[in-house]
Amino acid sequence: MWGQRVGRVDPESLRKQYALIRGEVMTSLQVQQQILSFGIATNVSQIAGSRANRSGEPVMPGWATASRQRAAATAPSNTHERARSLPRPEKPAGRDEPVTPCATNHRNRDLTIDVRRGTVDAKLTQYTATFVRAHERQPRDGQELRHCIMVPDSPLFHTIGALVDRIDTFGSFPPTEKMRDRFDIKVLYLNHADPKATKQQMDGIRSHGVAAGSWEPVPPAQVDGVELAAHVSARIGQLGSDIVYLNLEGLTIQQIRDFLWGRSGSKGYRGSNGVMASQDGLRPRKPTIWADEPFKDGSVKPIGDLIAAGMMFAPELFTGDMGSVDWCRVVLDLANGFRAAGAPVPAERVPPEQILATYDAANLPKQRIRKGVLFTAERLPGIFT
Repeated sequence: MWGQRVGRVDPESLRKQYALIRGEVMTSLQVQQQILSFGIATNVSQIAGSRANRSGEPVMPGWATASRQRAAATAPSNTHERARSLPRPEKPAGRDEPVTPCATNHRNRDLTIDVRRGTVDAKLTQYTATFVRAHERQPRDGQELRHCIMVPDSPLFHTIGALVDRIDTFGSFPPTEKMRDRFDIKVLYLNHADPKATKQQMDGIRSHGVAAGSWEPVPPAQVDGVELAAHVSARIGQLGSDIVYLNLEGLTIQQIRDFLWGRSGSKGYRGSNGVMASQDGLRPRKPTIWADEPFKDGSVKPIGDLIAAGMMFAPELFTGDMGSVDWCRVVLDLANGFRAAGAPVPAERVPPEQILATYDAANLPKQRIRKGVLFTAERLPGIFT
């Protein structure tokens, strides 16, 4: 899911919100250190077998006692009171609606520290990481980044899927049970260009306990991005796809931007009017995987736009003639914002949790893969036997 902000963003307000969240994290880290030092002091005291005092309690070493006293003196008495006492962002002039942090599914009550476990609440960490990632990333061409950039999430991203090129290859229906049982495939993607791909076929796939997705193959080089978005959205509606895989590797930067955000007066796949990170397009929240050839950096693909669109990246771990590539390098280049010419670009660093992979189904790794997409089901070893 992706959070959405309504109205114009005030830069000063964003800075204050960032400072607020950063203060929460720093406080939680300090509490962790205090709890850790207290635990170490207690354990060392017990191991040392210190002599007992008059009340029968063990006497801790001097350094441990001091550490414990410092922890007790500096630890906040009530974490919720500490959070409530922090300064709140002020309402900028000219705004009618209240200033709120970037909308997520985390409420204020999640921004707490579990002192009993001595750890920062995972939701606080996730909230802060998302907030920082969203507001440190710069908009392109002077546009405002009006919405939060959220890492997409769907259980179907964390499974193994396979692309079905043509249903006719298998007869009248893909061997769903065989692919499920032999290759642990949890999602089958039917080709948008296959006339045999219908909603009835999708329902048949689901009847075997496998999710039904769809995929768009490489389009013609001169295709219009806005028209392509309308075509893809229409096929998703006809098939009722649970998840979508886009293999639009032949498109230019501008074609991809038109596809994602549309142009003035038109809708794209995610947004409209050519506004980066807008969410009023044709399929703003559809779980979607973006496939591309290996080593395609920000000089030839709009990586920042794809991140803002909440795409899961699934680079192909093979060449055009199905030859092998350096798998690790393909993934690391995306995570580092690598460019073949020049220094890495921080704004083009893809979060690791936003990276999958597209494997050659005929050349799978010896180790069992945990998630990703297989290209294609027809190439799976022994699938026709």
